[in-house]
Amino acid sequence: MGLLPRALRIMAEPEPPAPRPAFHPALAAAPRGGASSAYAARIRALAAQGGGGCAFQSVAAAACGVLQQVAAAEEHAFGSALSLAQQQKLQEMIGELDEARAALKGALQSPGMSADAPAPGAAPGVWWFALTESLCVIEEAVGCIRRVVARQPRGCATRTLGGILMRMLHRHHARLLVEAGHWIGHD
Repeated sequence: MGLLPRALRIMAEPEPPAPRPAFHPALAAAPRGGASSAYAARIRALAAQGGGGCAFQSVAAAACGVLQQVAAAEEHAFGSALSLAQQQKLQEMIGELDEARAALKGALQSPGMSADAPAPGAAPGVWWFALTESLCVIEEAVGCIRRVVARQPRGCATRTLGGILMRMLHRHHARLLVEAGHWIGHD
């Protein structure tokens, strides 16, 4: 089952949040703001301007599920990380996704419209495979969002929302590619 059908599923009752991986104690006090606040703030501002339309609401609901799956893949990579620096980078990225999802949920007019998919509780594995999985999930998520907003008129709130989300996901993809380059020794 692809991301789009699962993301568009409307749930009658919200599911309890999936447990987060056990973060390293040194990361517990790490700030989760910065660039992540910028994406969430832009989503909130966009929703306030014109997020009441059916298309915007549908894209926001679908994006919640898509971002949940990306966060689950990044959490798996976090659990497989080889260094504290990798964990810090991934924790920041996961926080960014969580803030964006919270902003999207806040934009939804119907509380039952949230399309969260339960996060798979993947056990930590081999770093390279977890990293590769995260990259693939992000690529699929970008394609999904691109397809959902492709027929929307330029300049509309729905298309702008898609652009914000795709830029955030492209940034995550680029950061993970840098990690891959460091890992294989191509600094």
